[in-house]
Amino acid sequence: MKRLVKISVWFALFMFAACNSNQNQSAQKADEAKPAAPKAAESKTAGPEMEDTKTAEPAAAAVKPAEAKPTEAPAPEPKAPEYKTVVIGGKTWMAANLAASSDKSGKPVTCYADTKKDADFVKKYGCLYKWAEARNVCPAGWHLPSKAEFEDLLKAVGTNNNKVKPNPAFAALIAKDAVWTSEHSDKATNSSAFGALPAGQWYEGNYDIFGIDAYFWSDTVYEEEEADSAYLLALGEGYAHVINDYQSYAYSVRCVRNAQ
Repeated sequence: MKRLVKISVWFALFMFAACNSNQNQSAQKADEAKPAAPKAAESKTAGPEMEDTKTAEPAAAAVKPAEAKPTEAPAPEPKAPEYKTVVIGGKTWMAANLAASSDKSGKPVTCYADTKKDADFVKKYGCLYKWAEARNVCPAGWHLPSKAEFEDLLKAVGTNNNKVKPNPAFAALIAKDAVWTSEHSDKATNSSAFGALPAGQWYEGNYDIFGIDAYFWSDTVYEEEEADSAYLLALGEGYAHVINDYQSYAYSVRCVRNAQ
């Protein structure tokens, strides 16, 4: 009898265990049969990690303002030419012949130059001008000398007495340069530093007396009734004097500075 009871107990335990096992397996299969719950979508609006975070610039700063164009500096005014000068008798003279190609108003003038004698004629001897253009060719602040100013120049450097040969003024005014072939030019001292060179003359297409004479126009007409002639300073053959010649000739120009 005890044996039957023992068997019955074991059988009951066995059936209870079997039922529990089946229930567990059924619950497990039910769980596996359920669809997997979707993962929460990653929020696109979630902020990035702190180290990747950048501060957005204001909208106004995103558009660069137009770069201001640099202000153009005004064109520099042309510098006035510098002239080599010498003071003689209290007046300031140009120490080289004028070589301007336009007058003081900017109007072009004819520069006559004997380039057959010297390719760099203008550079060394300046221009030869007809009298009408010579009167206006001196730059602002300067003027063409008068007959009286040339006479004062001669007195300041020696004498205008042409009975003396060579005239002291001739020796004092002409440059000590081999281009001088005039009589007594070997006596040149150029003590005045005027440095006259024998550029010669031009007339009706012909150049003449280059190396022999130097002529410089004055602003003074020879005679009012004879308007085709004017005074000039002549240096040559040992002489230094003021004479007159036709205005249609072309001669050198030395300007004298206006009184201050």
